[in-house]
Amino acid sequence: MNVSEIIGAREGSTVARRRAELLLRNIAGELTMGEVARELGVAEAMAYRYRDELLDGAIEGLEPKVVGRPAKERPDGKIEELEGHVKELKRELLAAEIREELRDVVPGIGRKKKRESGANDRSLSFPAEI
Repeated sequence: MNVSEIIGAREGSTVARRRAELLLRNIAGELTMGEVARELGVAEAMAYRYRDELLDGAIEGLEPKVVGRPAKERPDGKIEELEGHVKELKRELLAAEIREELRDVVPGIGRKKKRESGANDRSLSFPAEI
């Protein structure tokens, strides 16, 4: 398989594929940079720039990559929100433990007193005659 067939099977514009083909033929020693420049209709300096871009892109594309699926990232602030919730729950637990200890030490603490019926009773009650 020759360079033309390899490049022809790739995606990209006709212009980009033609540039790549000519530059690869230069790298393979088939064409000089002057010939590449003439074929492309550009100055020789531009042909060298194209070759540099081709090689830079090829090397970048061949850099080692992390194997496997990328780790899921939590939305910003989610960790801080959960940490705040944990602190709040710890405070509530501590308060409940303190209340429990106080109930054991001081009898009657934390229990509601039963109201005695009488003049100060503000519950609604109506006389029987109404």
